[in-house]
Amino acid sequence: MKLGRSLPQLVETVTDLHARGVGLRSLGENIDTTTPGGLIA
Repeated sequence: MKLGRSLPQLVETVTDLHARGVGLRSLGENIDTTTPGGLIA
């Protein structure tokens, strides 16, 4: 599942989700925004 068509759009989507209190975990890309070490900002 794609969250964005480009990297800037993906960053915007993840930032918006984080502002709403929603965490993101990617099983394929080793990204976990539910922990301080994995936060994308």
